[in-house]
Amino acid sequence: NVWSGLSIPYMAIGYEVEQVPLQTLNLYNTVANNGKMMKPLFVQEIRRSGKVVERFPPVVLKDKICSRSTIDKVKKCLEGVMKNGTGSDLKSVEFNIAGKTGTAEVRGKADSSLFAAITPAQEPDYGIVAMLEEAGFGSAVAAPMAARVLQKEREKKVSI
Repeated sequence: NVWSGLSIPYMAIGYEVEQVPLQTLNLYNTVANNGKMMKPLFVQEIRRSGKVVERFPPVVLKDKICSRSTIDKVKKCLEGVMKNGTGSDLKSVEFNIAGKTGTAEVRGKADSSLFAAITPAQEPDYGIVAMLEEAGFGSAVAAPMAARVLQKEREKKVSI
């Protein structure tokens, strides 16, 4: 990347930073874990004929990425987005979400839509990132889609 005099202000709003949605989700999960960063885990165990043949335990990458005070402020900001900001249209959702919408202008294409969140806001047990290329604003497309997925997961959890 070649940076210009505008790079730092652009970075503050998410431009000129290259990361995949999994990296964004890992950051949100780290906030949910009060600053403890875990290695993403895709498979907990492998079974053959019903017997566990291999387990993959969780791996801590960093015990603490910042102070608890900073984590609490981040959660409060993310809750503010959902209560008073670009995520406020999701007020009908039955559970408290702490999240951030995003819209990326891609030269020559329609806007890309992003939403990242943890829920419930204060004691999260779910993290989600929804990203749709050429799909419009994050608040109008990705956030409602993610909210529907979270609602379905909540319904499964309650019905068990």
